[in-house]
Amino acid sequence: MNTQELNLTSELARLLYYTAHIATTIRQRSRQATGRTHRLKNGKDIWQLADTLHNFDLLGHAILANNPQTMLRVCDLLLKDYQRYIERYAVPLANVEISGNIKAGNYMVDLQEGMEIITEIKTRVRPFTKMASAH
Repeated sequence: MNTQELNLTSELARLLYYTAHIATTIRQRSRQATGRTHRLKNGKDIWQLADTLHNFDLLGHAILANNPQTMLRVCDLLLKDYQRYIERYAVPLANVEISGNIKAGNYMVDLQEGMEIITEIKTRVRPFTKMASAH
């Protein structure tokens, strides 16, 4: 009998916080934002930021299904997506218009942080894939 239980509470809490930060960044950079804010010069950049979130549902489904193998595969997919996003689409600070007294970087999204959270989930899940394959 397996007495060990997969607990992703800390990692999922960090992921929720990170997701909210991305959503806030998108909101503050959109054309509808008023006042002092960072605005991206290209509306496409907002879509690219949103793309960093769109596969989190796959992770949610795998966690709800309590399927460690699928969780691991989804984490690999997410890490690959994030790496590709960083290499191809990351928005340099030079592409951000700054108005008011806001310092550059206040509302930037640290994509490496997202990768760290996903890697932590993967590390936490990996032993459970070995247990599942042993049975």
